[in-house]
Amino acid sequence: MTPRLTIHRAFEAQAARTPEATALIFENQSLSYAEVNARANRAAHALQAAGVGKGVHVGLCLRRSADLIVGAMAILKAGGAYVPLDPDHPAERLGHVLRDSGARVVLAHGATADLLPETGARVIRLEDTRTDDTGNIDGGSGPDDLAYLIYTSGSTGQPKGVMVTHRNVANFFCGMDAHVDRPEGAVWMAVTSIGFDISVLEFFYTPVRGFKVVISGDETRAAVSKGPIASSGRHMDFSIYFWGNDDGPGRQKYQLLLDAARYADENGFAAIWTPERHFHAFGGPYPNPAVSGAAVAAVTGNIGVRAGSIVAPLHHPARIAEDWAVIDNLTNGRAGLGLASGWHPHDFVLRPENSPPDNKRALFDSLDKLRRLWRGEAVEFPDRDGKMIPVRTLPRPVSEAPECWVTIAGNPDTWREAGRHGAHVLTHLLGQSVDEVAEKIKLYHAALREAGHDPADFKVTLMLHSFIAEDRETAREVAHGPMKAYMASAAGLIKQFAWVFPAFKRPKGVNSPFEMDLDTLEAGEVDAILEFAFDRYFEDSGLFGTIEDGVARAEQLKRIGVTEIACLVDYGIAPPVIMEGITRLKQVMDAANAPASLADDDFSLAAQMIRHKATHLQCTPSMARILVANDEARSALRGLRQLLIGGEAFPADLADDLRGATGARILNLYGPTETTVWSTCHEVRATDTGPVLPIGRPLANTRLYVVDKNCAPVPVGVAGELAIAGDGVARGYWRRDEQNAERFVSDPFGGGAGRLYRTGDIVRWNAEGVLEFMGRDDHPGQDPRPPHRAGRDRGGAQGSRRNHRGGGGDAYRPRRRCAARGLFHRPPPGRFGRPARPAQGGAARGDGARRPDAARHNAAHAEQEDRPPGPAGTRAQATARRGATGRRNGRLGDRAPHRRDLDLGAGHRADRARGQFLRSRRAFAAGGAGASRHPRGVRHAGAGDYRHLPLSGAARSGPAPRRQRRRHSRAGTGRR
Repeated sequence: MTPRLTIHRAFEAQAARTPEATALIFENQSLSYAEVNARANRAAHALQAAGVGKGVHVGLCLRRSADLIVGAMAILKAGGAYVPLDPDHPAERLGHVLRDSGARVVLAHGATADLLPETGARVIRLEDTRTDDTGNIDGGSGPDDLAYLIYTSGSTGQPKGVMVTHRNVANFFCGMDAHVDRPEGAVWMAVTSIGFDISVLEFFYTPVRGFKVVISGDETRAAVSKGPIASSGRHMDFSIYFWGNDDGPGRQKYQLLLDAARYADENGFAAIWTPERHFHAFGGPYPNPAVSGAAVAAVTGNIGVRAGSIVAPLHHPARIAEDWAVIDNLTNGRAGLGLASGWHPHDFVLRPENSPPDNKRALFDSLDKLRRLWRGEAVEFPDRDGKMIPVRTLPRPVSEAPECWVTIAGNPDTWREAGRHGAHVLTHLLGQSVDEVAEKIKLYHAALREAGHDPADFKVTLMLHSFIAEDRETAREVAHGPMKAYMASAAGLIKQFAWVFPAFKRPKGVNSPFEMDLDTLEAGEVDAILEFAFDRYFEDSGLFGTIEDGVARAEQLKRIGVTEIACLVDYGIAPPVIMEGITRLKQVMDAANAPASLADDDFSLAAQMIRHKATHLQCTPSMARILVANDEARSALRGLRQLLIGGEAFPADLADDLRGATGARILNLYGPTETTVWSTCHEVRATDTGPVLPIGRPLANTRLYVVDKNCAPVPVGVAGELAIAGDGVARGYWRRDEQNAERFVSDPFGGGAGRLYRTGDIVRWNAEGVLEFMGRDDHPGQDPRPPHRAGRDRGGAQGSRRNHRGGGGDAYRPRRRCAARGLFHRPPPGRFGRPARPAQGGAARGDGARRPDAARHNAAHAEQEDRPPGPAGTRAQATARRGATGRRNGRLGDRAPHRRDLDLGAGHRADRARGQFLRSRRAFAAGGAGASRHPRGVRHAGAGDYRHLPLSGAARSGPAPRRQRRRHSRAGTGRR
């Protein structure tokens, strides 16, 4: 979409390119691009017949469905500008919007028409607009005509309309093109109310760019899920893991391995794993996985052949490379190497120089050298005399790089190290729970990202003791004896479970399970501990029971990020019974990887995302927090390619949770309605610091200025008010000349040719040229409010509950004009807040942080009175709120239960940010310590460039009078 195009013409062009592609899905309804265009044309003809044309405001009051986009597009085609009317809003608000906007026509459904108050506007029912004329219609509107007139929430005053043109929207689309991934077949899950302007991205940008848009309904938008989903549709690999017991000489001990390998090879399993074990009968058949792997390679043609694991410190890296290159050739590139550090002291007689604690260092050193040798590089090794000899190994492998796992018992540091080295992970549930593995996967994914890797490219393989039978009792009976014998052979397991066994009496003076002497335990105590351990494994730590039990376990593991289950089958069960169990594992694998199993009437958010394989989602942080807390929704998030977050402050802890739940690119977006949806973007990184994420850099054709109260740009690192200029700045407020003169001002930095929008948001540039949000400049003598709230309202009296998402300032406290800059600024001392020193490194503590109600005060202002329902509004967010007291018009008061305060954990941080900002202003404006030494040339940012502007003389003036400073102090603390 170029700036010369309008929204509807851009859509018509897309419909012409892909007429048969699916454009919209609503529950069981699906419409192609051609069908949407034809329906919109029919409705546009009816609207024109009713008098809609260029410059006419048309109310849009439709329930969430495909008709919502059809109706909006029809209004634009007819030449009008749509005025969103959420049917769930009170009749008083609907009446005010209709009367204030002057809408002569309203497009509605039969059901929503009855909700409209009498204003004299003509109501046209969309279902009645049936004509045979489906050709494109030109209503005459152009880039400089209004696309929509959207009203602020009016939380403390009358809502007012923000006038947004087609040119504004075209520029916004261009800005989003630089940040939104648009792969073929992309699916956007649309959850936002039409009354909230970020719906412009979901309802117009998406079809113009060829997305398939799935629209959540009014009733299901707040329903994250309808309970457990039998199968999410996400893929889980299954492989077979062998351990074995040395039951005497002869080939029979390997017969099960070869039979299972043939079956797995023919039935879609991912791999066969064989271990490395030394000097013990349990695992004794497998002293070298390269040898057993070669046997598997000889009888298979499809399956991966993997070491699970090579104890790397016991081997020379060149020998590992040579042996597994042979297997890679035999399998035509299907070799996989799990590398372990080893743990049993006796094993290190093979290579004592790498005994613990040097074994972990040796592991990662071997991994690095193995990869280099595999690529064909010469790697130097010492000879007997210490001379370094470069060697290249043969044979050359088929695959370009070895597929490597690091085997981890549970040490979080090793998980991080595996991520830093870009290796897959092989782990188990011996000594760790599923929940603990989930937390470690988060650490692993974070380490991968820090190292520049995409977690979606890496595998987490979980080894589980497995046996599937026709019923749970049979499975328990078959597995019971062998599992107890298996655990009895591992002294460490007995100690571990003894420590958590309720009836076990811990020896006096023993503080760790590994300090226990097992010889002091009686036979009955050991058996009781083993029974306890078996029950734990059977219920919580294995793949036991029926096929349904196996599928449920697989779904549980999908949600935490496990990508493969390695089924350990030979822990003492008779081989014929094992083979029977493997056939049932095949059924578990097929069922777990079947298409999503969803009820036909399940249109919850999680179900829709899974059913339609959603790749993109935009939501508020409070909605995102709800999603990551729900198992089904969390599973659905894993399928996303990109997640856009905005409308509220984005806490860093939530970002961590989201990174653990999805491998999607996550963007933090900021922008007032007055500058057309979003104005800045920041891609979330693991290295982001601070309690709240930065809001980023400007979008295309957007210029950002951070100014002080005297209209001068402030230096990098110093807080000031954010002012936004560029092609996204809206025309202004409808019929609000006073507020327009105050908030939409001539751009002094652009030669006076353009306009600048005063946001009232307090921000600062960091050293990287990224904006950091610090609070709101709303009430004199009060702390700034947290940013990013979904109501997008700056329009109430006194600017209460303002945020970076909302409209302009009805009854905003008067400001004086700065003649030198043509800008307005708040009158100084006593009405702006208490200035102080510049920020010095860490977050400064503000006076508000010492108030006992500070967190409640800030959280209260995070909520909007007329927030739209659903995921972007009160219905879904209510589940994330704490506390029931709010502040309205600067006073504490009760709210209805569903208006309870939203606790984002940022209240006290906003207080500190306020204090820090005010102290920096005081020192800078009053010529305090260091202020006069700021360079005359300071930096501000446009769309990727920086310019130097002089500071005003006022910014370098002398200290404020004593009386003035006292008023600052009283205002800053809220005391008189």
